[in-house]
Amino acid sequence: VVVTKCPERLKAIEYRIFKNSLKLFPYQGLFFSSIEYEQLVPLFPDKALQPPYLSWLSEHDSILAVSGIANPRPFVRYLRSFHAKVKIKQFRDLELLLRRFNEMDGERKLLITTEKDAVRMLNNPYFPEQLKECTYYLPVKVRFDPHNVETFDDELQKLLLKAVF
Repeated sequence: VVVTKCPERLKAIEYRIFKNSLKLFPYQGLFFSSIEYEQLVPLFPDKALQPPYLSWLSEHDSILAVSGIANPRPFVRYLRSFHAKVKIKQFRDLELLLRRFNEMDGERKLLITTEKDAVRMLNNPYFPEQLKECTYYLPVKVRFDPHNVETFDDELQKLLLKAVF
């Protein structure tokens, strides 16, 4: 069992609370992982400017956070942890997306999306040309809790070996 999207540093008591509340069978392992956001990547590298670091942004800059994922809260919370103003828009209508972007104030204006929505935007032939130079996606990496990452690898290898033979 893998508990996902955990805070970075769980306390020992939190491990025990999770384990007790899940009522696992003795043969089940319990592992914890969190999401780690990486640096922005331009969606259209041939059109985009050098990707900025989010830490460079100030209160004079604006981000249009575009997401179609079921729970965008961690994505939006991460973007809001920086100094720029953040507006949120679901990915549906490209004309509305362009209009919302043009209505934003800011010395620098960025459209930032998830990896999943980046694929949809990249493959959309109607994606507005005006947005290509300022559209970036935010890659994520799953990071297993350092307390049990080696155990997870060992358990996974054992299961795979059993499945093969």
